[in-house]
Amino acid sequence: ELLKRPLDYSEMRKLFNDKNKKSVSTNEALSKYLNTLRTLGLNIKREDTYAFGDGGNDVSMIQYAGVGVVMGNATDEVKAKGDLITSSVDDDGIALAIKTLNVI
Repeated sequence: ELLKRPLDYSEMRKLFNDKNKKSVSTNEALSKYLNTLRTLGLNIKREDTYAFGDGGNDVSMIQYAGVGVVMGNATDEVKAKGDLITSSVDDDGIALAIKTLNVI
């Protein structure tokens, strides 16, 4: 069923873009992933999750997660949706964020 849905395009950079099925969102994917983990005996709550994103297609996931981290190379519109803004993907933003959040 998912494969029959039309594609939605989200430009991330001049050379890259994401292709997602319309009406399939990143928060839906995160929710299904958490449900799958529960079936394996891992009860990870949504409030205990971190999501990292930099594109418009990531906004729903950033807002769904317990902590939504926006990469520094994201647009201002995406940055406004997160809990934390880190440096860009190319400048090790994920590593910086997980250190800032005391994950490591």
